[in-house]
Amino acid sequence: TQLVVVLGSGATLVPTSTLTLVGGVVRSANLISSYMSETPVSVGMPANPLAPVISLIGPTVVDACSSMTLYASGVSIRPLQYQWSCSTDSSLDAYLRNLPPSSEVDFGVGTPQLAQAGMAYTISVKAVDFLGISSNVALLTVYKQSQPAPTVVFSPPSQSILRSQALTITGVA
Repeated sequence: TQLVVVLGSGATLVPTSTLTLVGGVVRSANLISSYMSETPVSVGMPANPLAPVISLIGPTVVDACSSMTLYASGVSIRPLQYQWSCSTDSSLDAYLRNLPPSSEVDFGVGTPQLAQAGMAYTISVKAVDFLGISSNVALLTVYKQSQPAPTVVFSPPSQSILRSQALTITGVA
């Protein structure tokens, strides 16, 4: 005989946990058998566990003066642990591998961790769920420009008008 227990998203049990069934409560659905005695049960792995699915969002170009934030987004019933890496630069790879397992990586102004301008950095992230199952690897290639991108300032910075009204905007780079 087999007892199948389906747990919701707030459950704290994981495989290898022990669940103790209280005696005098559980018995067969047809009520023929007597109540079972208190029994420890080992929690096993799901028969067909689903791997987490993730995506990686961030800019594909950054200049020498900009900051950059990368976001990993995943779908799982429990929190995911993210593992970051870089396949094209060993220094950036070491930096990313030593980060806490967060879904977000923030590079400060000038993105100093991307040390070489004029280079494309291939950054990857994967997620691991509470069962130890890994997601697909999500990739993003970021090119670091050697020159800062021009900044354009508009005057006025914002304006609300009706479609029939004329508007003049000036910009300074």
